[in-house]
Amino acid sequence: MKEEELEYGKTLVTKTGGFTGTTTRILNDNIIQFDMSEDVGTSIFYVFKNCYEILDDKHQFFEIGDSGSGVFLCQENGRTNKALGIGMAIGTNESKNSTFVCNIKEIVKTFNIDIPQKQD
Repeated sequence: MKEEELEYGKTLVTKTGGFTGTTTRILNDNIIQFDMSEDVGTSIFYVFKNCYEILDDKHQFFEIGDSGSGVFLCQENGRTNKALGIGMAIGTNESKNSTFVCNIKEIVKTFNIDIPQKQD
């Protein structure tokens, strides 16, 4: 997936999670950083940079139990073929819920994954 393919506020994304099943929403208009702690009250925080935010509407896109679900770009015909990232957290801000998605490029870089290029 290339950044220039994304139209924030318009691009449809989809995931199939263990709790909510297959859901589709619109990618929000920003790339964010969020901090997460293991337990409430702990001073240990994990920082995730260059993440995507997907706002929920009347129906939840992501719930606890969906963590680790692949999030993909969704074409108008419903097909998916490009990974956006992995859903990993739920946030609440100003009475709206959102899902945070770790950017697939950050995952590939962090785990030093080698993806072979298609050869003709």
